[in-house]
Formats: sequence, structure tokens, C-alpha cells
Amino acid sequence: MLFFLFLALSLLSRTTTTTVHAAAAAAAATATALECELYIAASTIPNAGLGIFSGLSKKKDDFIGNGDKAIPLIDVWWHNGQIYDFFNPMDDYTWDGSSMGMGLETLHKNDLSAFWPGIDAMVNCNAALLNTEKATPRYDEGGLHRAKHPGAGGITPYNADQSILIRDIPIGGELFKNYGDEWFLHRTNLGQIPVESHYGMVLDLMSDMIDEIKFDPSIMYNELIREFQTIWDSRILNALYDFTWKDVLRAIDVDDIGILLQNNATRSVEWLNENGKCIDHIVHGRSTIDGAGHGAFAKRDLPIDTIVTGTPLIHFPDGKWFDTYEFQYCNDGHMVRNMTDGPYGKQLLLNYCFSHPESTLTLCPYGSGVNYINHNKTKANVKVQWSKDGITNHHSEWLLKDPNEMTGVHSTNLAIDYVTIRDVVEGEELFLNYGDVWEDKWNELIEGWKHYDTSYLEDYVSATEYNLRHGKDRILSSKEQQLYYQPYPDNLLIRCHYLLELSNNVFDGDDISLFSNWENYMGDNNGFPCHVLNYDNSNESYLVEFYTSYNVLKKLRGVPREAIKFADRPYTTDLHMIGVIRQPIGIPDDILPDAWRNNNNNSTTDKGQTCTSEDQITCLKEEIEMMKNLQYNTVHDDDDDDDPCAVPDAFIELPVKTSSSSISTHGRVYRGA
Repeated sequence: MLFFLFLALSLLSRTTTTTVHAAAAAAAATATALECELYIAASTIPNAGLGIFSGLSKKKDDFIGNGDKAIPLIDVWWHNGQIYDFFNPMDDYTWDGSSMGMGLETLHKNDLSAFWPGIDAMVNCNAALLNTEKATPRYDEGGLHRAKHPGAGGITPYNADQSILIRDIPIGGELFKNYGDEWFLHRTNLGQIPVESHYGMVLDLMSDMIDEIKFDPSIMYNELIREFQTIWDSRILNALYDFTWKDVLRAIDVDDIGILLQNNATRSVEWLNENGKCIDHIVHGRSTIDGAGHGAFAKRDLPIDTIVTGTPLIHFPDGKWFDTYEFQYCNDGHMVRNMTDGPYGKQLLLNYCFSHPESTLTLCPYGSGVNYINHNKTKANVKVQWSKDGITNHHSEWLLKDPNEMTGVHSTNLAIDYVTIRDVVEGEELFLNYGDVWEDKWNELIEGWKHYDTSYLEDYVSATEYNLRHGKDRILSSKEQQLYYQPYPDNLLIRCHYLLELSNNVFDGDDISLFSNWENYMGDNNGFPCHVLNYDNSNESYLVEFYTSYNVLKKLRGVPREAIKFADRPYTTDLHMIGVIRQPIGIPDDILPDAWRNNNNNSTTDKGQTCTSEDQITCLKEEIEMMKNLQYNTVHDDDDDDDPCAVPDAFIELPVKTSSSSISTHGRVYRGA
């Protein structure tokens, strides 16, 4: 009887601590005949929308997918007026930006998120069956330089290759990544969904029950535990689902409750071909178009009318979400939103979305590979069309809705297919005609570029490039730097590896290969801001000073060069420049529903922008001078609550997907050029 009490108390305590149709048919037949590694279809998790499925049997440590762009979303809450409940269609489709290697795009990480289409936007989370590792995009500017390419600033530099599997997957198995416990624990509307730790807890508890009681434990399980499940809506009890005692013993034997769930998380390839779409026909690489960055290439021969990929669409009833505002500078260096002149630009995400001059609606795809497809009017070999009703969350009745009726709806209800308009051979680059409006905007930028004096930008170098060139050079101490005029580029900061905080007064490590990976447990690869105080010639090491993650000032001797790198100052990378292209892809006239033609002003996406392409360079110069004049503190943010320019205290929002448990908060923001 005492064990009954122990069991009940144990469960309670553990629970409360973690509180077009004919063409479509032909295309489907073609797709069925082609090899496919990845499918998109309805998730095996009830009410979870779409999921990603493997078309092949794969082993742990195998690669899967072809990689996708990751797009930084900069200070979205701030630019939308810091309104607690503003309609943010991206809420459930983004990851914490700092865990994606973007932590220094903004001064504060709080209002920074990453939209990562493809596997990382569509993958679901089943904490008992996690099989796909979270990756971190690599920084690659695509060969563009801001002094030489007008397209610089118009593409995201964050790209990723394949994902790695962390457990075996059968043919038709759904992919699952870890969102982080906080994503579920703070979304109480989802119910008491178990998180990763609960599955380990419940197996430990069942093992304890076997060891402690002196009679058949199956009786305890069937008559008491199952009864508890009907009484308590507990995350830890929910981790047992409707498993039999025989099931539990199987899971205990291999210490993996996921084996009991795999069958229900698997679909047949026949079902996937009939009810889903292959999203494995695209690989990315450097585009054949100079200045376009990366492009999409056919992974295999694709006959005419093949659905290259299908993608759901995130809808924005109007374009205000994308607006970015100029800042009013305060005496202490803080900035507040300047509403006088209207928005100065748009979020980079807009370049990857669809719109039409006659509609206020903007649609952003998050399918695999789609954001690598570049524009080429004369060489276009794919087109877009609406998906078949009921497939990949496309609901044809939404084509009859006024955009205003879509406000407040977070679920995706529209989808498009990218379809080949001629035979495409393996390795051929895929092109889409973005439309006349987009091409006119691009030609306008090119024409203005011909008359710019960009000589003052020629010395610009990103941190990635600077580290490649000078990664082994001796770094000047802070005092030595004062003896020279601009010894290092203005846009760069010195950072120290996060592992250094594990040492005491002298670095006590001898394996410098550990510093080849800058990611911490959260995926942040930026380390700590630090100062180099001295260089020791005797052992070619440094004395550095930095603040630890606990905000403790620390001095450390014997630091090797490999533990120090340069990083871009916040708001100085290309995507923050003013006057760069911000133009959505055009929705073709022949598929635009009449119900969406609600933009009576027929305004362009640049309405209210104060820096046009003609004065791009003037704007850039002014912004750079502003940034130089700011008193930039790399360690502290000493806010004065009485400051009339201060932004109101931030609220705690629902966490975005991350590789660890963290709550994202919003704070003050800065911007440079």
C-alpha cells in the first residue's frame, strides 16, 4: 500500500513540475514513376497539418533532404508597433534566430527569428520519436559583393545542406525534429502534450515499479496506472498513450518508447503518391546567372508537366507586416520608431513571396527548394499553378475569399505546385518567370546602378571573408589598436569562443580542434564579445577579457588564436542595406482570383519608402555615419527607465522553435547600414 502512495505522489510531483485537373492527374502519374526521397503530406499527428516523410529506408547518421535557405526576420514585433497580439502569420513557422547562427544580425536577439522553409518549416515534433537533427545554416553570400552586384542585400546569405538522422527511419516514416520543451509547455491550448523528458521519466517510473512491488506489475499497471490516466490530464501519464503492459516491457527492454509509435508514424509510399507530393526534385548550387547567388537545379530528369515540388502558402492579408521603419535617435544612442515618414523598406522575406499589384494579399511559400528558383523570363522552364483541392492543405474555397476574411487565421489553406513546362534534364537550372512588375523593378535598379559611384564600398569585407583571409594573423591588443587608424574594418567585432568560460585564470585546454565548431548547446555560433588585452610571444597566445553567460567579467591567459574570431556588427550585413531590391514574385494574371482584386489604389510594394534606388548610395553613407557615431557597448545595455526615448518594457511571447528550452523576449533595437 505504501508503494501505491509513493507511485501516486511521484506521478503528481513529476507532472506538476513541467506544466488544372487533367494536368494534375498526368503530373501525379509522372511523379509516381520517379524516384523520390521526400514527400509532403498530411501528418500522422492528428490536427498537426502537414508533415514530411521519407521515401527511402534510412539509417541513423544518414543524410536526408537537399537543404534550403533560411531567412532572417528582423525586429518584426518592433516594426509592427510592439503590439502584444498583432496578427503574426509566422508564429508557428519560425525558429529562434540565434540558434540558427543569426545572433549578430540584430543588437538584441530577442526580436530575431529565422524562417527556414523546407524540412525545417514543415517538419513536426513527436518528442518520443525524434529522428532528424536540427542543423545550423552556413553563411554564404553567394559570391555577391555590395560594390559590384546590385543584387547584394536582396538574397539571404544563410544556406543549409542536408539534415542528419539521429535514428533509423523506415520507408514512409515521418520526420520529426525537436522544437524544444518550451514550445509546448507555453502553448497550453495544445493540451498536456508530453515533451522529451517525460518519455524517459515514464520508463524510469515503470522500471521502478517492476523493482519495488512484490506481485505482478501488470496488475498495478492495468488497474491503477490506467485509472490514473482517466483522472489526471498529465503530460507524463499521456506519454503512456494506450500502451499495453507488454508494450511497456518492450520499450523498457530497449530504453526507447519510440519503437511503440513508429508504425503509427509511417505511411505507405502508395498512399504518399496518391495523397501527397514529392519534394525531392530540387538541389541547390551556385546559379548560372551572375549576381543571383544560389539557384535550383533538377536532381533528375523531369518530363514536361512534372510537379517539381508543391508548397503550402502562408498568407498575409496586407503588406503592412513587412514594413520596416526608420529610427529616431535619442541622446543616449537608443532609437525609437519614427512614424513621420512612413516605412523606409521591407523585410527580406518579401523577395521570396508572391503578390499582385491588384491585391493586398501576400503569399509566402515554405516548400522545399522553392526559394532557390530564380527569375528568367526567356529561359523559364517551370510555372506555378494552384494545387489540387484537399492536397497539401489547399482549399479551393479560399480562392473565393476576400483577403480581409483571412485575417487572424494562422493555419495554411492555400498551396501551389511548381510544374515543368517542358522536359528538363538532370543538372539543368530551374527558372520561373517572376512577371513583368518584378522585371521592371529589377531593370529600374540596374539602370540606377550604372550611375552610382560605389568606389567607397570596395573595401567592404564581411566577417566570413575576413576570417578566411586573416584567420591566422596576430590580433592587435586594445591598446595597440588605438595606435592605428582603423586597424580593422568598422563593421567587425572581436569575439571569443564560448568554451573559454569553462577555464579559470589560464586556458587549460590543449585540443584546439574543439574551436573548429563555434556552436554552443543552443546552436548560437557567435561566442562572447571580448577584448584582447595582450599577446604573449613566448607561446603565441592571448590575454582576453569577456563577460561570461552569467554576466561575470573574466580575464583569461593562454588563449589560442583559434578561439578568437571576427564577427559582423549588428545591422551591418548586406540584408540591412537601404535601397536594395524588395519586390515579391508576381502571381500570374491568369490564376489570380477575382475575389482577391481588392487593391483599388494598385499601389506598389515600395509605397512609403523614403530611399529610392536613385539615392541608395547617399542613404548608405548617411546610415554608416550614424552607426559610427553610436556609442556601441558590446557588453552592457544600461537602460534608464526615465529615458523619454526608451521603448516600453517588453512582454514574454510564445517561444519559437529552438534547440533548447528558452523563452524569447523583446527589447530595444538598433540599425546600421
